[in-house]
Amino acid sequence: MANLINEAEVRNTWSPIIEEATGINESAKLAWMSEYCHNHKLYEDANIMSLGTAGNIFGMGATNFPTAGQSDGSGDKAPTLLPLAMQVAAQTIGLDLVPVVPMAGPMGLLSYLDFVYEGGKTAGSEAPTYIKSATAVAAFTENGRTFTPEAATSRIDGDTIYAISGDATVANTTLVDFRAGSNTAAAEIALVAALEDHIPAFSGANANGAPMDREVGEQTADKVMGLSLFSKSVSAQTFQVAAAVTREQVQDLKQFGVDAIAQVEAVLTNELTQSINNHILRSMRALAANNPAGIADLDLTGNLTGGETVADRHRSILTSILAAANLIAQRGRRGAGNFAVVGGAVASALQSVAGFVAYPMANT
Repeated sequence: MANLINEAEVRNTWSPIIEEATGINESAKLAWMSEYCHNHKLYEDANIMSLGTAGNIFGMGATNFPTAGQSDGSGDKAPTLLPLAMQVAAQTIGLDLVPVVPMAGPMGLLSYLDFVYEGGKTAGSEAPTYIKSATAVAAFTENGRTFTPEAATSRIDGDTIYAISGDATVANTTLVDFRAGSNTAAAEIALVAALEDHIPAFSGANANGAPMDREVGEQTADKVMGLSLFSKSVSAQTFQVAAAVTREQVQDLKQFGVDAIAQVEAVLTNELTQSINNHILRSMRALAANNPAGIADLDLTGNLTGGETVADRHRSILTSILAAANLIAQRGRRGAGNFAVVGGAVASALQSVAGFVAYPMANT
């Protein structure tokens, strides 16, 4: 390619640029450097800005990301759409449903008073007069003592209450025999607490709790309520988790205004909270499954019958929950249930009947 140039024009074009960029103002140097820059631009234009096969000037081409040691990329300046996208932790409700008492050490001791029917111990020399067990058997006699099922069962857990009578001088092996004897296998027994359960025959004339006539009362020995102090030990359990962050991550996240150490602490807290929450909910569901019959089941899957609408079904769910809450008040004596752990389907049904009114219908 012929290099026909106007040296004066080339110098007038490039000398101010070179002088401003480098500070060189010597005439001889500016002359040859201006010519060099002019020729360099000619060859670059011939190579890059030539016409393509379609008669168009070559552009930048497809967008390519740079790869280490292989490609420089297309040279586009990539804008950051968001400062930094971060995940959101799931919601937890376990710590809102039960009280949490921090422990200062690996174990703790809970002490409480209980009023039991005529005292006694489930282990030791003092045989109790009444016990309760989840295993229901007919009346039987072992080692000189007779176990008679009472008409009333435990109000809280539905266990069978037994009255124990017989020779009090016999060694107290009867309860051991009751646990693993021929009448029941590995039965768990407990004393009968007066504030939880009620035995009508204890202070009355019969199993129905009818009052005694005066002469019968005068000749009947008093039955005594026992005050007992119990202690329950609690051993701490633990969840453990650790996290790691590199020095490079700490530095890199600063450009987004993110404290990497604080984020690591947050994710560890979330992990422990999720684990504790799941443990609480599993325990609560297990307790609910062991409750005696009487709490209505919630059903969303049944087919609608004649005259029944979806709103009727949703209203029945709310009524069942209210019935269960009132049953809790009746049995627990500490008030009605004030929360329910439900899934998305039941929650949606309850929201749909807020302020429920009967469907308006135009008729005569």
